[in-house]
Amino acid sequence: MYIDPVQFLIACCCVVTMLGTVMITVWLQDRTARWLLWISAVLIFGGISLILFLLEGTVSRSISIGLGTSTFIVAFHLVWTAMRVFEGRQVIWAPVLVALPCWIGWCMVPGSLDSLVAALIVHSVLGALGVGGGAFELWRGRSQPMLARWILMGLFGAVALFFGARLPFIAAVPFPFGIQSVQLSWIATFVLSLVCAAVALTVFSLLLAKERAEVELRRFALTDLLTGLPNRRAFAVDVAKAARRQLLSQDSYCLIMLDLDNFKAINDKYGHHFGDGVLERFAESTRPCLRAGDALYRIGGEEFCCVLANTEEHVAVRVAEAMRVAFRSTVIMHRGYPVRLSVSAGIGSSREAGADPVDRNATRIASAMRIASPSSVLASTQQNSSPPIR
Repeated sequence: MYIDPVQFLIACCCVVTMLGTVMITVWLQDRTARWLLWISAVLIFGGISLILFLLEGTVSRSISIGLGTSTFIVAFHLVWTAMRVFEGRQVIWAPVLVALPCWIGWCMVPGSLDSLVAALIVHSVLGALGVGGGAFELWRGRSQPMLARWILMGLFGAVALFFGARLPFIAAVPFPFGIQSVQLSWIATFVLSLVCAAVALTVFSLLLAKERAEVELRRFALTDLLTGLPNRRAFAVDVAKAARRQLLSQDSYCLIMLDLDNFKAINDKYGHHFGDGVLERFAESTRPCLRAGDALYRIGGEEFCCVLANTEEHVAVRVAEAMRVAFRSTVIMHRGYPVRLSVSAGIGSSREAGADPVDRNATRIASAMRIASPSSVLASTQQNSSPPIR
């Protein structure tokens, strides 16, 4: 059975467009992943653009080149846009709103499409910029480790290089790489290369969406929903890491245990909704007191804990006192009346705790806090010496 090569290539381009509809279906199942909708638009516009280029010589150039390049401009702007949306950044419409009218205006000039030079330069420059921009946006968000991110960055980088490397050879090679007469083998190479890139984009976009969902689930599992602070599970993971670092490097760390004073009485008197507001206000008011690298956790009820890496006990005392003062100065209104709040803190150092610093610190801090007065800061080494700071 004979298969016409051009028809086969057009069918491949239709597959790219169909992949766009598949991505729409995936997006409908999780509408929070809006970037998948942008990826579907990339595939749909890209497939249409390739089909129009394949019609060169059989239809008017205003359709094959003029309209084909227009859809191409939109497709590669959407690549950049999709990655911006994935990273939670604002959509920027200015590039396509400038490039598209300029290209349409050029096509309206009589004889402008007699030569393919302008169209191929637009292809090469905007293709490299659009796909390269997508790789750059993924690079900016690299702090969130995901394998598919790096694969897509490599894919976008290869496609950008593909379009950029075409520029010096436009006058010497056949269409669609250059302006020389059409050769089916060159068309096939061009189209099938972009079809393979589109399939790879679909596969790794789905993988990226899966990885992002897993990251969000992990973050959800390690976050206290009320205060937005890391929870007890995150505390257990991070403090164990701090303990391991101490064993390897001999750098000490400190724990600050914080307990909101009279919280049960506040809950009973003013209600649980007001109590929730107190917990939220504590997190908001004390965050600015932390240094870079310090972490505050809600470990249960009205109990919080700070992990201070590479910190001596006297420095931890100053941090805890700053947190105590910040919360003490916080006033929450209840039915027009101010309610003053306070917190007590106990501090333990891994240097003082010795072996099993996490368990021994917890015991020492609990002992210190039992003898501490309300709204005070007491280091575990102060239990039998100086009075607590108030």
